[in-house]
Amino acid sequence: MIQRAQQFDEVKSKMKEAGLDFYSVGVIYMRSKDETDKAFEYAKNAGVRMIIGSPLHELVDYTEQKIMDYDICVAIHNHVPSDLVYPTVVSAFEKVDGRDPRFGLCMDIGHTFRINEDPDVIIDKYKNRILDMHVKDVTSHGKKGFTYEMGRGKIDIPKFLKAVKKSGYKGNLTFEYEKDAETPIPGLAESVGYMRGVIKCLNI
Repeated sequence: MIQRAQQFDEVKSKMKEAGLDFYSVGVIYMRSKDETDKAFEYAKNAGVRMIIGSPLHELVDYTEQKIMDYDICVAIHNHVPSDLVYPTVVSAFEKVDGRDPRFGLCMDIGHTFRINEDPDVIIDKYKNRILDMHVKDVTSHGKKGFTYEMGRGKIDIPKFLKAVKKSGYKGNLTFEYEKDAETPIPGLAESVGYMRGVIKCLNI
């Protein structure tokens, strides 16, 4: 346990020196109370403010209590169209609506697009519950759509960024680049560059 705590401290120190904000962990699946307990202990030891998570429906009440006990946010991540727990932002919203404001949503715009929903529409509708966003571009709607370099896929990124600005969103846009797993840096760098270019052109 002491060794693990030292490892956490070393990683946190390196990230701070690099000017990085280590704000969240996840996606963490919470399929039992024990896994939920471990997730919050992990987040506490890591010194983060948020867990990007996926608690089973029967653990939502328990997760909310843990949020209040630890003062750590949980943002439920919507997944692929075939996911049976949280296939859409709407399915996650139904579980957090009316709960502690630290219990919200992490919208993955790629998965949202793949299930034939517009990320910009979802932002506008659920902006008060979106705590985090995972950004990527994808090749198509449906199960066959996969991650591609930003700007080369089918998502209207300028339209999405305009919606983010309009919504007043204050959280992070976190790149989740799943293409080229062995050598992701070139594609990720291109995606970051494209996003920066669009933000500059739109003056947002």
